[in-house]
Amino acid sequence: MSYFDDISFINAAIIPDCDAEMDRNFPDSWSIEFILSGKMYYGIDNGAKVIVDQPAIFWHSPKHSYQYGAVDKNGWLHHWILFQGGRGRHLIEDGFDKLSSNGMVYVKNSQSFADIFRLLVPMVKQGFPRNHAHAVLLLEKMYVMLLDEQLCSGENRLSYQIEDVATRLESFPMESYDFHAEAKKLGLSYSRFRTVFRQQFGFPPHDYLLRCRMRHSAQLLEDPDSQVKNVAYECGFDDPAQFSRLFKKKIGVSPKYYQQSIPR
Repeated sequence: MSYFDDISFINAAIIPDCDAEMDRNFPDSWSIEFILSGKMYYGIDNGAKVIVDQPAIFWHSPKHSYQYGAVDKNGWLHHWILFQGGRGRHLIEDGFDKLSSNGMVYVKNSQSFADIFRLLVPMVKQGFPRNHAHAVLLLEKMYVMLLDEQLCSGENRLSYQIEDVATRLESFPMESYDFHAEAKKLGLSYSRFRTVFRQQFGFPPHDYLLRCRMRHSAQLLEDPDSQVKNVAYECGFDDPAQFSRLFKKKIGVSPKYYQQSIPR
């Protein structure tokens, strides 16, 4: 058994305009749920129900039953991930349960939690073994973020927010990013965002993204049948020569030499 094996992911989803009516428990499984927008009612063990009309994380354990549903016809934007195993039980019972006795916590940095679910859900649905460790760490990162919101200073929260941006760049390097918009979401000027990102990761965001893309291209070049020019085009470069120059600058060798040096 490897370090990450004591948890198995069952399913996950992001549901716009959710109008589900829930009144049940979840035997032998645990989950983390997230409302980003909209409105729902929520209760545990048939106790008093509260109206949740702002971003919140809540979670399920086999120890309790849960009652929740839509307050109006618009529903809510619902995220969830279901899992089993000792590591999952430990995460909920010795982690999340310590944060709140009613199994729910309102969150301040809602976009960061939404971004994690955006990464996690396709990992779980695709079920690739190589994604498993990354998915486990993202799941546990949500607990750290909640703990940080409760215990840490604003500067520490900013550190985690910047780390969330870097996580997205690493996981989806070929997507387009507007770093001015990313700065605005965090309530920062672009110059402040760029400075903090560089202090934390050693490179400004555009350079960090380029390095992530070069690492991704190196993975593509590990296929002996891949052609440098096709990898260049796939990685968003119209000029294979420019791609080769950047690859050598960031990786240290030319793409062709890198490909030929991989043991077969």
